[in-house]
Amino acid sequence: MKIFRPGDWVALAAALLVVALTAVAAYGGASGEAVLLIESDQGRWLYPLDVDREIFIPGLLGDTVIHIHDHGVDVHDSPCRDKICVNAGTLEHPGDWTACLPNRVFIQITGSGEEEALDDQSF
Repeated sequence: MKIFRPGDWVALAAALLVVALTAVAAYGGASGEAVLLIESDQGRWLYPLDVDREIFIPGLLGDTVIHIHDHGVDVHDSPCRDKICVNAGTLEHPGDWTACLPNRVFIQITGSGEEEALDDQSF
């Protein structure tokens, strides 16, 4: 008794080809340069991560101070009470984000044309 017939081999090869092409489409290709996206009620801003700078973003309670340095981003100061965004640490990879909800400021590192990686944390 044969386990595989010739048609089975063709079907198996076609299935493997589909899986390989799907993996290349989903995970392959150039990812583009990462940029900082900042959103607030006052507008939306994009900044490259290769230039060190200090940014003042107006929000509901006052200015949120953001530092771009060494291809990473830190929230240096915010007028909110709990300072969760300040304590979030350095954002370095596409998909990393933080927000100052009381001040209505959202900060995210994003890349052009790339899928963002899932993180391994849940809240």
